[in-house]
Formats: sequence, structure tokens, C-alpha cells
Amino acid sequence: MTQATLTRLKRLLLCGVFACWAGGAVGQVSNGYADLMQAALVQSEQGQFEAAARLAGQAFRASDDRAQKLQAARLAAGARLQAGQFTQSEWRLRRAANYAGSVEEANRVKLDFQSVRAQNPLSAQLSFSIGPSDNINGGATDRFFYLDQIKLELPASALALSGVEVSGSADIKYVVAQGPRHRTSVGAYLYGRTFALSGASKSAVPDALGSDYALTQLDLSVSHLRFLFEGQGPSGVSFHTGQTWYGGSGLWRYNRLAVSQELKAGDVSTVTLRGFVEGQRAIAAGQPDSTIYGAQAVYARRMGNLDVLRFALDSRFQDADIATYTHWAHRLTVQYDLAQPVLGTSLSLAATVGRKSYDEFSLSLDGRRDWSVSVGATAVFNQISYYGFSPSLTVSASRTESNVSRFSTEGMRASFGFTSTF
Repeated sequence: MTQATLTRLKRLLLCGVFACWAGGAVGQVSNGYADLMQAALVQSEQGQFEAAARLAGQAFRASDDRAQKLQAARLAAGARLQAGQFTQSEWRLRRAANYAGSVEEANRVKLDFQSVRAQNPLSAQLSFSIGPSDNINGGATDRFFYLDQIKLELPASALALSGVEVSGSADIKYVVAQGPRHRTSVGAYLYGRTFALSGASKSAVPDALGSDYALTQLDLSVSHLRFLFEGQGPSGVSFHTGQTWYGGSGLWRYNRLAVSQELKAGDVSTVTLRGFVEGQRAIAAGQPDSTIYGAQAVYARRMGNLDVLRFALDSRFQDADIATYTHWAHRLTVQYDLAQPVLGTSLSLAATVGRKSYDEFSLSLDGRRDWSVSVGATAVFNQISYYGFSPSLTVSASRTESNVSRFSTEGMRASFGFTSTF
């Protein structure tokens, strides 16, 4: 977005608020609200945007009327935008969305938010979910497995344990430099997942805690996007460094170099190619150092009814210092996002099939081969919204068949969370 476009956006946002306010029945509003709004607009015209934002905030608090609160919140957002306070402008627009009285008003606030976000060098995506799972530890479905002709019994801790999963993530990025054909940004990503064991799991494994299966990941990154090829999407390169913890203890540290290229495949389709190489250095005893090579191809197509269909093919090879950890993994995912609401929700469907293969494995004389399949659906309840966030429900089921029965698993999980609709 050019500076001229940004200036027009600022003026349109403020003028839109003024037209909405001035076009209403001023006589029906309290003198306090009317005076504060008028003062805020005057301050804006004089370039006193901090004062305008404060006055608009006072007008917001002075009124109990939905339409008035919408106008005041939008005016505060416009003043913050004029002052170059993009994140605060976004927050005021999220607040304004709570008072939209129609689809048209909600869409207007949404478009304003998207325009401000496009100019904000700082972006943050937060997520949280909670829900039950009947296999929190990836445990086996069968108590017994065979090593050649020897029948062995697995301990209870190696079998599927049920419980409640709680997870959350924060993905923060900051643009440090950008131009019409390039952008450089730094980022920090934090993910955490822990569990509360069910009564049955506690009885089966009395010494176990849900936190024994907790997973945490911290990732720091630098990325650069540039349009190198005319008529095609951006080319990207990024460097990541981070650490993974399991059960509260360090598992490994890693450094990753990744590249990507987006290609146009007609007017409604894109193909994105990605590749990476990652070096993992073990922290936990018994874990090997590894080098991982990965590649991905994603095909996305917008259908005539505006639904979106995606195919993603992933392949990776882990070359570990211990031979029994070295393996290939391949996965194909199909995802279908429906454009039209289903029972008042935005619905997304997905299915994945995968295969892992180990030439050598410690519990088998002829290596290990896993086939897996999973299906899931996510529904976002758009009709319920607070500060631009709506509740979501994800339900999924998975099954893995392995020639080493210890790794034959199945599970179902449901998770309730919140997602941004902006």
C-alpha cells in the first residue's frame, strides 16, 4: 500500500465515522456524547490525533447506545491510525465490531481492520483450545506385540491413555523493512500443550501426570520475501532457531533453513513449493542428533462457488546418528473449505494419509512400516463474535497400522477454541 493510499484510508475511515454520526439524529443523543464526539472530530481536523482518540474513548464510555458506541469506537480507531498507532487502531476496530448492528456494518469494520493490518508492521496470532482425547500419549491399542516369535506385554503406560488436552500458541511477527516487491520480518512462535488425565488413566498408571506428556516449542525466525519472477508469487527464504521440550525437559535444539516459491496456476489456482534442511541437536539422553530434509508442494484452487480446495504433499527424510531413528515420512492432505455457512458455521473438512518407513528398527527384525489415516472437521461459529473472535469446534479421528504392533494406534479427539474472523 502506497503512502497516498494510506492517507486516503485514514481520511475515509474518519469521514465515514463523521458521515455516520452527523447523518444520525443528534437530538436523540446525550449532550455529553454529542459534545465529546464533536470535540474529537475537531481535534482530528487539527491534527491532534492523541487527543481525538481520548475524546472518542470518553464518548464511547458515555453512551449505552449500540450505534453510538460503534461510531465512537470507529472514530477512536481512525484517530489512532492517523497517529500511526496501528495496533491500537486494530484493537478499537475489534471493539467496534461488538456493536455492529447489521452484516453491512460488520463487513465495513472488517474491511477497515484488514486495511489497517496490512500497514501494521506488528502482527500477532493467538490461539487456545481445550477438549477430550482418548489417546493423549500416542499409546498402542493392543497390550501384546511380537518380536519375531516372542510374545511380549506392554506396560500400562505404553497403552492409550485418555484425558483432556489444553493447548495454546502465540505467533508474533514484526516487519523490519519492506518495499513494493520485498519484505523482511522477524518472528517468535510459542506453542504449548499439556493434559489432565482421566480417572481411568490415573487408575491404570498411578504415577503418571498429564504434564509428563506436555509439549512446548519456541521458534525464533528471520524471513525475507521478494518478487523475483514477473507474474508469479513471492520467493521466500527464512532461518529458524529454537528448542522443543517434552514432559518439561529439553528434547532437542534445532536450526532450520527454508526456501519457498509461490507460482500462479491460472486465474484461480496457485502452487506453493517449499523445502528445508534442519539440524537437530539432542538434549535428552538417548535421543540422537539428526539432519532432516523436507519438501512440500501445495495446490490450492478457488472453485466457482468460492469454496477452496487444497492438496498438500509432504516428504521428509530424517538422517539420525542412531540408525534405528533414520526414516522416511510421506503425507498427503486434502482440505476443503466451504464458502457458504452450514447451520450458521464456517466449515472446513480435511483428510490425511501417510506412511513412515525405517530400514532398521529396535523392535523388529525387518524394519518398521507405518500407514496412517486421519479425518477431521472444523466449524467456526461466526454468528457468535466478541472482539472479532468466534468459538470453533474441531473433531478428528486417526488410526495407524504398523508392522510393529506397539505403534498401531487409534484415537479420537474434540477441541473447543477461539479463532479470529478478521
